[in-house]
Amino acid sequence: MIKLIETNQLPSVNFTDGFSVTKIRANLSAYGCGFSFLNSWYQQNEQGEITAIIQKMETNLLMVATPNADFKEIKDFILVIGFSSIGATPEILTRLGFKFKEYQVLEFKGKGKEELPPYPNIKEVYCLLYGEKNQSIRPTDFEGFYADLSHKIRKGIAAAITLDDAVCVASHITESTAVISGVVVQKRSQNCGLGSKLLNQMRGALGWRKIFVATEEDVVTFYIKNGFSKAYKIAIYETEEN
Repeated sequence: MIKLIETNQLPSVNFTDGFSVTKIRANLSAYGCGFSFLNSWYQQNEQGEITAIIQKMETNLLMVATPNADFKEIKDFILVIGFSSIGATPEILTRLGFKFKEYQVLEFKGKGKEELPPYPNIKEVYCLLYGEKNQSIRPTDFEGFYADLSHKIRKGIAAAITLDDAVCVASHITESTAVISGVVVQKRSQNCGLGSKLLNQMRGALGWRKIFVATEEDVVTFYIKNGFSKAYKIAIYETEEN
């Protein structure tokens, strides 16, 4: 059975996909249940075990599930609520029958002393992320970007650091984990160590949290060089209309 989550916190769960759980938990902490654009559900079996969490933000789904989840029920449900994309592990999307693109999840066990960076210039963050055509980051409108990132930063659920021609964004932060959505250095300033410097600053600001990042294979070496290790794969399915 799939039920709507009606509180601002997830039920007690222990899914292995820490990357997705961090994003789901942070989104729920940021917006709670009072916004129409964010809804979260859990699937529970007859024994009372929570076997899946599904979250829809705008038209994008995030999902975690155990191997014994009822995937037929999940697929029927998500087809009813609609979506433009699904983020989950390759195993889940395979069970649901969707084709997908894989990304490598890397993780780092934090060692820093927590002190989140000051409120950044959101327009500068946006321009550094989208000022050049960057194939790893999907374009978005500034108003939506500003509203989401500024809200999360004010609540301590996101952070951003800029330095010259580079930016590092931690898009989802919980008490014990965080997701770094990316490090971007403009072409004219690449190969100067700016990316590593910003990443190290963000790691320190995130304190002892476990940090996740998902990236394409050609960027994996950068994160490994900076202390991250490979964890598992995550995947994205996008509809043809997306």
